Amino acid sequence: MLKQQIKKDKYKIYLLILFIIKKGLKGGKRMTEKLSAKRVSLSLAAVTGIISIVCGLLIAIAPQATVKLFGAIFHGLDVSQIERTVTFTGIVLGTLETIVLALIFGWLFAVIYNKIR
Repeated sequence: MLKQQIKKDKYKIYLLILFIIKKGLKGGKRMTEKLSAKRVSLSLAAVTGIISIVCGLLIAIAPQATVKLFGAIFHGLDVSQIERTVTFTGIVLGTLETIVLALIFGWLFAVIYNKIR
């Protein structure tokens, strides 16, 4: 009985996914404008900077709980081996590094998107 219900549910999910893909391919609204490389890179940099600061603060405030949280996020991967004390300088440098990388990746994403669109 339970196996039959699971099969039905899987089939419903499969049909839903096919419907979404087909609807998207038929042509909902297409983006006709190019992405601004500057806006995309700044947006990505802002988001990753905020995430990096929050992550650094969590590790500084509650290191063991944060390590457990990341272990759960990474599906049981043992991240406790990389646990170390975090300094303010480390948080700032790590945040700056992620912001610079996000600026580069955001710009690259927009440029490539505009070329292949």
